[in-house]
Amino acid sequence: MLSFGSKEVNALYCYDKEVNHLDLSDNEVYDSNIPEYLKTFKKVTTITKDLVDSLNLQDIEEVIIPKNITKIFSDAFKGCANLQKVLVKDIAAWCHIDLTRGIYQPQLPSKLYLNGKPLGDLVLPNTVKSISTYAFFNNSSLSSVTIPNSVTSIGESTFRDCRGLTSVTIPNSVTSIGTYAFSGCSGLTNITIPSSVTSI
Repeated sequence: MLSFGSKEVNALYCYDKEVNHLDLSDNEVYDSNIPEYLKTFKKVTTITKDLVDSLNLQDIEEVIIPKNITKIFSDAFKGCANLQKVLVKDIAAWCHIDLTRGIYQPQLPSKLYLNGKPLGDLVLPNTVKSISTYAFFNNSSLSSVTIPNSVTSIGESTFRDCRGLTSVTIPNSVTSIGTYAFSGCSGLTNITIPSSVTSI
């Protein structure tokens, strides 16, 4: 449990540089109310197990990932048995996050939310240049993905075990698809790999 004065919340909310506040459900806590040690989140780019453990956040139920995060270690949330949701504000930033640090597959819940809603039918923006390894691994809410012409590579295990995924549109701009990218996608019965792909 994370406490802010008399307020307790079951979530780790990292600092968002642009709006300069922490999200606490429907409330806003501004600089004057933020404990000094939490102000360091302004500079956080990597989430590690040590960070989560040092703040005693094993009981968190959801976590917002701001766009300044560039790495999440695979075991960062290992032991957070109550963690049910990962909330993302910038899907392009999420696509570029490095989730490969560590010896495990990412220990993240199967539900990824964009702006408070399950992914469902996802149309990626043109600001996405590549989709990182494990980006949508084991995501239970993803039903379709439209990949823009700006994307040139899809990482390993990117959509692995997305069993609700039934449709993927891959443009001719993609030249490489990592191993196991669509492994375990039991709902995906047909997929067209464009001729531009030279590595798979």
